[in-house]
Order: sequence, then C-alpha cells, then structure tokens
Amino acid sequence: MNARLLLVARLFLAGLFIYASLPKLLAPQDFALVVFRYHLLPDGLINTVALLLPWLEICAALALLFPAWRPAGALWLSGLLGLATAAIAISLVRGLDIDCGCFTLQPGRSHIGLWNLVRNGALIALTLWAGWSKPAP
Repeated sequence: MNARLLLVARLFLAGLFIYASLPKLLAPQDFALVVFRYHLLPDGLINTVALLLPWLEICAALALLFPAWRPAGALWLSGLLGLATAAIAISLVRGLDIDCGCFTLQPGRSHIGLWNLVRNGALIALTLWAGWSKPAP
C-alpha cells in the first residue's frame, strides 16, 4: 500500500468526522431534534445520544491519526456509520421525509435518501481500509 495514500485517507476521514461533529456540538438541542425525528430511540435516550455522539465522533476521528489507537478509531467510526446507515434505511422504508443530520442541522438541507446509504457504505469501506492497512515496506 502506498503510505501517502493511507495518510491522505486518514487525514481526510479525521477531518470529515470532526467537521461533521461540529454542528452537533454547537447546537445539541438541534441535534437532539434530528435524533428524535428518526423515531428509533426511547425519549429518555435522545438527549444523552445527542450529547455524547459528537464527542465519540471526534475521539474516534482523532484516534485514526495515532497508530496505537487507529484500529479502535476505525472500528468506532465504521460502527457509528453502520448505525447511521441502518437508521437511514429503516427511516426510508418507513417513508419518513426527514433530514439526515450528518453534516448540517439546518432543516431541509440534507434529506435522507439512497445517496446516504451509498455514501455511508463507501465511508465504511474507506474507514476500515485506512484504519487496518499498513503501508508496504
């Protein structure tokens, strides 16, 4: 594997997930509303998830940049992406017309759709590759 390509992938993913977490950190009440609209969690868990998820995203993203923590970061990020993908898929099947809440919390800017499933699948693959690959000697 090309060491530079791995480094670029890791930096890209870390930046992407940190970028995605910022609106959630800055407006936790808005993110809680996004989580609520999926109608997948009991009401008592919505605020907890809305407060903790962005911090988990940031920690996992930063872990990708440190060799000792890289596999754990990749596993956490791919797990978070898997859960988000499942939530989107369930919501699409249920016919919900809601915002993703992935990169923006502004209403009407990021409706869920098949594109989210494709994008998340590609990000899962990239995250696992970047997190578990080692450059060839």
